[in-house]
Amino acid sequence: MIHAHQPWVAVSAKRPGLWRPADAAMPPAKAASPGAKPLSRGRWRSAGERWTCSAMAAAQMGVALLLLAVAASSLFLLGCIRLPSRQALWNVELPHEPLDARSNCSSAAPTVVVKTSLWYSDHAFHVPPVFPLCTMDACFDFSRCPATPAHEPLVYSYWPGPKYFARFNSTRWHTDDPSKACYFFVFMSAGQPHHFKDLPYWGEDGQNHVLISFSDNWSGPPAWSVGKAALMLTAAHLTVHRATFDVSLPLPPTWKRQATGLRPLGVAQRRYFLTFMGTRYLGSMHGSFRSSKAFKALHNGRDVVVVTQCGGSTNRRIMEEDPSLLPECAADAAVFRSFSYPALMNTSFALVPAGRQASTYRFVEALTAGAIPVVVADNWKLPLDDIIPWHRCLLLFPTHQLPRILPSLRSIPPQAAEKRRQRCVSIFEEYLASDDILMRSAMTALKSHAGGMFPL
Repeated sequence: MIHAHQPWVAVSAKRPGLWRPADAAMPPAKAASPGAKPLSRGRWRSAGERWTCSAMAAAQMGVALLLLAVAASSLFLLGCIRLPSRQALWNVELPHEPLDARSNCSSAAPTVVVKTSLWYSDHAFHVPPVFPLCTMDACFDFSRCPATPAHEPLVYSYWPGPKYFARFNSTRWHTDDPSKACYFFVFMSAGQPHHFKDLPYWGEDGQNHVLISFSDNWSGPPAWSVGKAALMLTAAHLTVHRATFDVSLPLPPTWKRQATGLRPLGVAQRRYFLTFMGTRYLGSMHGSFRSSKAFKALHNGRDVVVVTQCGGSTNRRIMEEDPSLLPECAADAAVFRSFSYPALMNTSFALVPAGRQASTYRFVEALTAGAIPVVVADNWKLPLDDIIPWHRCLLLFPTHQLPRILPSLRSIPPQAAEKRRQRCVSIFEEYLASDDILMRSAMTALKSHAGGMFPL
């Protein structure tokens, strides 16, 4: 813009769109070198010229990137570049060995060799995400949840539930009228066929349905069958679990005898420091770390008792195929029989190692006895962690860090251990103490995903 109170003059008669203040001196001309062409442009450029230069530079950059992409594609098609798989994006190395003589590439062409797996590839339960990426906003229809005086969701169950959902049809959440239902519960078993589309209210994609399983050796329904349904599983993995949509459930305890008498005992009154009694797993199946030397080394026979046996049909088959395992299993069985499970629950810390799944019945059994759970598992979604502050109670170790368990536990002062144990008892009594309380906790976790729709 040219102001009226300030004189302006044209920079050049040949360039009428370019102006400068009258009192601004033109920059001195540089001495021309012999043979040099005279300068054809002044120091001041119009906006149009600046835009033209920027556009030309951008076009040149685009052409360069296009040529680079074409070159990379050619090298890839010739086999000179091998792209990393999704499972190996974090571990890349550049080898120094020469290219294969059969390759079409020049020896000067760079070759990228990617390791075939992530560092945890040999750890159990690291399954990739397989279910649809659902959230409550994306996969749940809130309009199907009518307002009730108690602000509680109504649930239609296709058939009676097992375990701690056995009395669900007599609760305030149950409705026999599917038109009033906010949720539709589908109770499953590991051997049951998954023909969810045959359910009368499944619709196109199972919206507002919840698939529930209490199996201790099952990873869930086939991914293609789930649709927009949520999952409530006792065998939940972090890499599969969909936060604020699915619910991880605990396996119900199978042992409750003498638990009432053990729960009030403080750490100073308990007979053992750390205990475990259970099955070891031969071969390479999940839970095979229970057969490792590091796991067996935890046992000292005094304040730490870790005993196993080679029970189960799979272990028997493996021993038939490899008789060299028989002597060691026989020795383990002899030590195993010298202890009793109820006596070993009189412990400050209860070892809870993953078995066929990361989840295990011993988890709630340890809490039933008032012990502090020491969980050894990879990729386990802790049960009901939407509502339970587990970090205040249990201790969690990865399966490849067994030698660190005892030093870590023994470093905890007795007062701190007792405080942690008391928090475990409080959590057990509030969320897990009975079938009715377990069912209520599961419903509370489910309701927490709906936010203010169902205030907790």
